[in-house]
Amino acid sequence: GATGRIGRVVSEKLLKEGKYKVRLIGSDLETAEALGSLGAESVLVGRLGQPGASALLDVRRKGVVVDRKMGTGIAMETPGEIVPLQQALAGAHGVIMCASTSMFPSRRWVFGESPTDVDVFQTRNVVGALGGETRRVVYMSAMGATRELPVLSLPKLDENLLFWVLNRFGALSAKREGEAAVRAAASAPGGGWDYAVVRPKLHCYEAGPFGSPGRDLLRRLEYTGVSLVPGDLVDGETSDLDAAEALVQCLG
Repeated sequence: GATGRIGRVVSEKLLKEGKYKVRLIGSDLETAEALGSLGAESVLVGRLGQPGASALLDVRRKGVVVDRKMGTGIAMETPGEIVPLQQALAGAHGVIMCASTSMFPSRRWVFGESPTDVDVFQTRNVVGALGGETRRVVYMSAMGATRELPVLSLPKLDENLLFWVLNRFGALSAKREGEAAVRAAASAPGGGWDYAVVRPKLHCYEAGPFGSPGRDLLRRLEYTGVSLVPGDLVDGETSDLDAAEALVQCLG
């Protein structure tokens, strides 16, 4: 999710801090190349939101030309070199998974970025490809992901009403499945790594039913304080900057 709304902020923080050697994996070619210029060790693009997806494109290696048939999910022909997902993650001591998509139907859903694609299939593919060197995985879920939010029945008029709306098309349910995939992989043979699940309030305003104020505006919003609460019991807004900071700090 390095090229996503929050992922870009996470990537910039990690690269500017210089504490880690950073490998970027995202789905947007232009954004990935721009972030890579900040000093990333590798820059890989591809869509991993299909069962068994395991190919990425290293855009810094201009040896061959590939297209969708090669399995990267990149629609246009792009110079680069195919890298297996397992190879891309080899030796990684820590992994931040911060991909997200719109919570309501949008064009992204049509092109392989529905909540199920991003939070279920992609998460399973990534944790399934981790090697024995990995020590910690940080997964970005969403506030409301673990609550009982029936999709096929009317909601109760209580504090969970907004989350019922956000889950109308299953976006929060997909986040819950993503959390389960991380936990299952951590406890499976060959796992053994620590994990942290961060649940920010994901904005329904971007690509939502009420239009969008734009990414730049959301990133400029100022908040007077940040509350860190265990579990999934509260409501509130989360800025992209604070969500990114929490993800980076959870990496250790």
